Amino acid sequence: HKAIILRMKPEQHNAEIFSGHSQMHFIMRGFPWSNIYLDAPNTWPPSLRTIAAFMLDAKFPMCIALGHELRLVCNDAYIHMLDQKHPEAFGARLSDVWAEIWPQLEPIIKQAQAGNSSYLKNMPMDIVRRSHPGRSWVTFACSPVRDDKEKVVGVICICNETTDQMLTEQRHIFQLNLTDRLRQLSEP
Repeated sequence: HKAIILRMKPEQHNAEIFSGHSQMHFIMRGFPWSNIYLDAPNTWPPSLRTIAAFMLDAKFPMCIALGHELRLVCNDAYIHMLDQKHPEAFGARLSDVWAEIWPQLEPIIKQAQAGNSSYLKNMPMDIVRRSHPGRSWVTFACSPVRDDKEKVVGVICICNETTDQMLTEQRHIFQLNLTDRLRQLSEP
C-alpha cells in the first residue's frame, strides 16, 4: 500500500477536484480508487466532493470514512493522529486502521451511519503509536456524510488530541492533593 502511494502520479480527472498542494491533496489526486472498491472522486456526487475538498483544505485534524467498508480519507493535520500508520492508513478500512480502539469507536461510527451526530470530550483511548500502546485522550465530533439524495455514504470525524492537556490536569490535581496532605502533616 505504501509503495503504491509513493509511486502515484496524479490522475487528470482528479486534478481539478483536489487542486491543493498538500501531501494529502497529492495522494487524493493519484490514489488507485478501484483497488479499494470506491468509485473515483470524479464520479462522486458534488456534495461528497465538496466535503472532501473542505476536509483536505482544513487545518484541523479531520478524516472521512467512505463506503460500506468505511475507507479512510484524511487531511494533513490528521497525519499526526495516525503517526506510524501513515501513509498506509489512507484508503484502508477504518476498523483496521484503529483496530486497537475499534470497540470504542464502532458504536460512535454506527450512530453516525444511522444519521446521528455525536460529540465526545476528552475520551480516553489506548492508541498504538511507535509500535507501543499508550493512553491518549481525544475530543471529537462524528457526523454522517450524505450524498445529494440525503443517503448516508460515510462518516466525518473532526478531532483534537487532548493528551497533553489531560496529563497537565492530572499532574495539577496530584500536586494539589499532595500539598493538602503535606500541610496536614506539618500542622500540630
